[in-house]
Amino acid sequence: MIAALFLLTLPIILNLPGLLSFHILGEGVNPIDASYPLLVNKVLPTWLQGFFIAALFGAILSTFNSFLNSAATIYCKDLLPSITKKVRSEELISYAKKVSTIMAIVTMIFAPLLMFGTDGIFLITKRFAGFVNIPIVALFAVGMFNKTVSGKVARIALFAHVILYFCIVWVFNVKINFVYVMGGLFVFDVVLMLILGQFLRREPYIENKENLGNVDLTNWKYLKVTSVSLILGLLALYTFLSPLGMTSESGNPSMVLGVWAVLQIIVLFVVRDKEAK
Repeated sequence: MIAALFLLTLPIILNLPGLLSFHILGEGVNPIDASYPLLVNKVLPTWLQGFFIAALFGAILSTFNSFLNSAATIYCKDLLPSITKKVRSEELISYAKKVSTIMAIVTMIFAPLLMFGTDGIFLITKRFAGFVNIPIVALFAVGMFNKTVSGKVARIALFAHVILYFCIVWVFNVKINFVYVMGGLFVFDVVLMLILGQFLRREPYIENKENLGNVDLTNWKYLKVTSVSLILGLLALYTFLSPLGMTSESGNPSMVLGVWAVLQIIVLFVVRDKEAK
């Protein structure tokens, strides 16, 4: 819940520096990726620039390390068991080191090529994330609420998503923002899995209820109201930054915030009354 709350601040964290750069430096910055370092160089004093670069470098390293750890974990825990059944712990560590090394070398080879992207590194990475992020979320959602959809259906949906996303965004170059394409394909992935799941079924998955660690698994008492509030906040943020809000002369951001406040109060009272009953 806390992570979701921080995600709602991303428009400020990611977009506000770009807006400041546009108004301070103008629109003639080339390449576009230079706007952020130029903004930092212009706004921050010299003694603070070194501290900022150190913090930025640390953030990059931590992100890169987590990427390598995730890649090694996926290989050792998901892919390797399908190749060989008996692997000792010492061998797993060795495999993890090798996978991490290979992935590090591959990323270092491809990373310099990002400078040739005309739309900037951020948009390039977000576009490519659509190949993997959306089908993973769709698979997770279907797996949470459906116990009979088979793994074959999941793989079919994954390959269909990759092909369709590539064709829509790069081959046919449809004049729709790629974020909307990802949203539409998310719905498509879920519907496709549910339809194919009627024909390619598996034995219903039985969740293991055994608590080996004796951990208290009771839901947080504010879970429902927090979840609804976060979803409502996401919708309000999207509307606030849309033509209905700030991005057009006919928009009314005050009304958007007012509607959000009223709905939030209703949610608080409705959920509290249900919990009281």
